[in-house]
Amino acid sequence: STSTGVGQYSISYSFTDSHGCKNSKDTLVEVLELPDVSFAPIDAVCVGSGIISLTEGNHHPEGEYSGPGVNTATGEFDPIAAGGVGSYTLVYSFTDGDNCSDTAHRTVEVIPMPEVPTGINVDHPSYCFSENPGTIQLSITNTDTTFKWYRNTITLDSLIGNATTLSIPAPDVTTTYLVRSETSCGESTSQSITIQVYENPSADFSVQDVCNDVDASFIDQSTIEDGSITGWTWDFGDGNNSNEQNPNHHYQNPGDYTAQLTVSTGHACSSHITKDITVFHMP
Repeated sequence: STSTGVGQYSISYSFTDSHGCKNSKDTLVEVLELPDVSFAPIDAVCVGSGIISLTEGNHHPEGEYSGPGVNTATGEFDPIAAGGVGSYTLVYSFTDGDNCSDTAHRTVEVIPMPEVPTGINVDHPSYCFSENPGTIQLSITNTDTTFKWYRNTITLDSLIGNATTLSIPAPDVTTTYLVRSETSCGESTSQSITIQVYENPSADFSVQDVCNDVDASFIDQSTIEDGSITGWTWDFGDGNNSNEQNPNHHYQNPGDYTAQLTVSTGHACSSHITKDITVFHMP
């Protein structure tokens, strides 16, 4: 009969020679139970975290670990030696005092360190306040999905999105945007880009009604809070113009005229204003 499983079994061996003589021998065989071997799950390992000690085997430290990147003598796992980012099957084996052994397997994931953002760009790096484009598009050349964008500083309140390409409302003031990769392996260094928003000047001037034998004096009263006005363009309403800051102009004929002043800055931000002037006939 055939017996299986743990226990003691009697095995008989018999032999008959050519003369018909026969003899037999019985012996006891004991089948021992295999040791209980288990290998607990291993947390994902960052590729740049260095060598880690394996302790997940249930008979640790008596058992032995093996597999890619494993030093069997020390029970340490080196993700770089294993091959870097990827999935690896490790083996844990244990032999008990009766010389019975068993093994268990466990897969470990080696995950990448956060990428440093590259190729940071924006489609509207600068503009005048009055020419706000409505939206801007921030982008980097990376393809990973772990990147987060922040406004002016890296805090939870300043987080504005998670993408390699991000469309957001265009700011009304100069603003710096920062991006970095954030994973369970930590955060990368950040890269930043600044959107320059230039102020528009406020055009204004004064002029008095005059008789047609007197020059009209145009006095620039334009202002700007940040920066400076660098250009003045006057249209006197009679076909003549000037680029002086405070010009005088002689109107040849009496009548009502509409004069316009356009002022601009070194960043080509501008504004204009019109005012009416009456030129009286000299009696």
